Amino acid sequence: MRLYGRVSQVKVARYTVLLLLGVSLGVGALGYWFSARRTISDLKEQLTQAKGSQKNLLEQKLANVRTGDVRVQGKIEAAEAVAVSPRVEAPIARVLVQEGQTVQAGEVLIELADTGLRAALEEQTSVMHLASRCLADVERRYPDRETLYREAVEDVELTYRNAVAAFEKALADSERDIAKYAVELQSKRLEVKRMHELAAEALVSQTDSEKAELDLKRAEFEAEAVKALHADLRRKVAADGEYVRLRQAELDRQQGLQRAEEERITDADLAGARAALQEAQLLVDLAKQNIEAAQVRASIKGVVTAASRSPRLKTLIGSSQTGTGRALSFEELREVGKQVSPRDILFVIEGLDAVVVKIQVDEIDINRIKVGDPARITGMGFADKPLKGEVSNISPKATYVAEGITTFETTVKVIEELGRARLGMSAEAAILVGGAQ
Repeated sequence: MRLYGRVSQVKVARYTVLLLLGVSLGVGALGYWFSARRTISDLKEQLTQAKGSQKNLLEQKLANVRTGDVRVQGKIEAAEAVAVSPRVEAPIARVLVQEGQTVQAGEVLIELADTGLRAALEEQTSVMHLASRCLADVERRYPDRETLYREAVEDVELTYRNAVAAFEKALADSERDIAKYAVELQSKRLEVKRMHELAAEALVSQTDSEKAELDLKRAEFEAEAVKALHADLRRKVAADGEYVRLRQAELDRQQGLQRAEEERITDADLAGARAALQEAQLLVDLAKQNIEAAQVRASIKGVVTAASRSPRLKTLIGSSQTGTGRALSFEELREVGKQVSPRDILFVIEGLDAVVVKIQVDEIDINRIKVGDPARITGMGFADKPLKGEVSNISPKATYVAEGITTFETTVKVIEELGRARLGMSAEAAILVGGAQ
């Protein structure tokens, strides 16, 4: 019985726990349901309020339409900005400006080292002088070009004929030498015979007889040598077809005629000499321009900004005004011997000759204004002296900002000196609708 009672107690406790757990889950689900209902209700209320605000905004716009001037906040900025890059590659010698400095058009910003550029100018000048001398020589000979060519050909032919004649003379001289030595040899033989006869009669000494025989032997030797040279000369002529001296003479003749043809002055030679001088002069002018380009100058009046910190640089690159080179800082520009090239962007100059305030005009007001409308520009930095301006451009396409907010970019040009106003200052442009300043 006790055991049965304990089992009953356990069952009752288990049922109680399950009942409490089910009640807890039900209460939680009910609370979540009420919370969700409240969140949805809040969102609907917020959406209703937002729509009411937008409606109020539109109602407010419509209520204010066509009343008063159009006032919009903006910033003073340069209408024109340029990226400054060197036109030549060279090391920096001196930086002559500070960031934020106002410069005039043509003012020197940076001086580049021009030692290498001047060396290039000297080299091109030497080439130009050589081309000038060549042209002068061609022009001097041009009027008599045919006569000079004919004379050159005649000189070559004369040299060749002289060489052939010299060879023929050598053959003739060799033959005469043989005949001369034959006569001398015959004379020597007769002399030896006579000396032998006189010696036999004791009319001359034995020494004189021996001397005569010695002279005969010497004459015979010389005669044989002359015959051998002549035979060798004849043999070479017969074997080679032409003796080496004749072949060399013919080769010299061919080369001389070719050289005379190459040196012959023609109309093309004159035109080529003139073109060469013109090209050399252009290279000299380019070298001089490179030396001038070693002084990097401002192209417009404006304020200097480091390229690496200029907010306008991205726009300039996007408009293809400059390349995609390195945008340098002032710290880099002041590095000793810093090498820069036309790919580098040294500065950005924001122009001061044309200054504008760009504003976003609401669509409710955009048709109230037109290009040429006067404007009054005020700002905290120059509150004592407002600036005069006029609408210079209205974008034909709207810019969507948010639901119920659509604007058109409008440019107000400042038409007087900035005075105390500065680029980048906040300003309010009040466009005087239908009125004068």
